[in-house]
Amino acid sequence: MKLIDALRIAQRPATDGAPRLCVFLACDFPPLHLQTFKAAHLRFRRPEIRPEVGTRLFRDLGGHAERLNSSKIDSLALGLEWTDLNPRLRT
Repeated sequence: MKLIDALRIAQRPATDGAPRLCVFLACDFPPLHLQTFKAAHLRFRRPEIRPEVGTRLFRDLGGHAERLNSSKIDSLALGLEWTDLNPRLRT
């Protein structure tokens, strides 16, 4: 999917009374268009929902996940790089 396609899908108006799906996207790099692609993917797969994708940068994945207010989010998506799993993999 190209960015222009993702923008078109993500910006489609939701149907009246569509349930909200709040997704939190956490990554340690600036997500740039990853948020748009995630929203478009959710709308494409489940057109009956109204996805809201929020983002935040993290430095401490475990501590950040503990501090999330789970009552306000329905799903968590992580954007990981190899070095997030093992710092020895840095080049």
